[in-house]
Amino acid sequence: MGYLLHILLAVGLQGLAESGAALPVGHPWLLPALAAVPHLLGWGVHRASLRGRFRRADALHHVLVWSPPALHFVAVSAGGWMALVETRLGVSPRLLDWPHPAQLLGFAPFLVYGLLAIDARARVGGSAAVPHLRRFQARMFLSALVPVALYVVVTWLAGLVPGVRVRVEEVAVWSALFTTAVALGFLAILPWVLCNTWETVPLGPGVQRSLLESVARRAGFRCRELLVWRTGNLLANAAIVGVHPRGRFVLFSDSLLAQLPLRELAAVFAHEIGHARRRHVLVFVAWSAAFFLAADLIAAALFPDSELGLGAVLVLVLGAWYALLGYLSRRFELE
Repeated sequence: MGYLLHILLAVGLQGLAESGAALPVGHPWLLPALAAVPHLLGWGVHRASLRGRFRRADALHHVLVWSPPALHFVAVSAGGWMALVETRLGVSPRLLDWPHPAQLLGFAPFLVYGLLAIDARARVGGSAAVPHLRRFQARMFLSALVPVALYVVVTWLAGLVPGVRVRVEEVAVWSALFTTAVALGFLAILPWVLCNTWETVPLGPGVQRSLLESVARRAGFRCRELLVWRTGNLLANAAIVGVHPRGRFVLFSDSLLAQLPLRELAAVFAHEIGHARRRHVLVFVAWSAAFFLAADLIAAALFPDSELGLGAVLVLVLGAWYALLGYLSRRFELE
């Protein structure tokens, strides 16, 4: 969820820059200069830790974690990246326009700075853990970006069909139907995306699989596969992805399977089944859709002709959504 928030924040900040918070003249030299920031922050974390200044190290580490959206904002607002892309391709990469593959290139600074920040964070963790940390975090980061790329491509292709773009942009009913169709489509393919971007393999035959299958039978729970989530023993967690039994997968991290005795493993599985029985994923999707739809209507009513106002509202909405998401997640866990 952390990288999802980073992406949403980067989108909001880019929208703010496109709405009028950008310098009239870009400074391209900033683009490579910004690439050095993550490793400079990582060096600062390491140096502060060695000197025993742990509060400073912790503060610098937080800055490092959240640096990619901020660096992306500087790249598009002061570095002239958007103008450079538009000059090279002859197509606007603005997020406020109808989706186009050029927007993926316009979002490239965030991808580059995000991967550099992941590398810097992995190096702070110690030489022995660098490859595992870097690979695991990079997979998590890219898995959060894949749905964004798919949305841009799918919407762009739909816009090539004569009449579709005009109807979606001008007719409220068409817009609502299109948004609903895209959301349902992504909900259907999300398990496939996660299982193929994260490092997962089927749980092999043995005592653990027999136990989990027994728990599933007693609970009347069905899924497509039980998977081992290979994290390099960096994460102890479990999750159910997917809504329909035919497209639903249950993931158990390698560290979780290595640490828990059978009774506790069964309890964790029962907890995950509880999420599915309570339809928490569907509730979350419906709540998010209603939240952003209401925010869009309010923003359009307050700032009908101001792109800067719309961009500012977008950033505030993302912050409110994340704050409420924490509360909703805790309620789901307690339930």
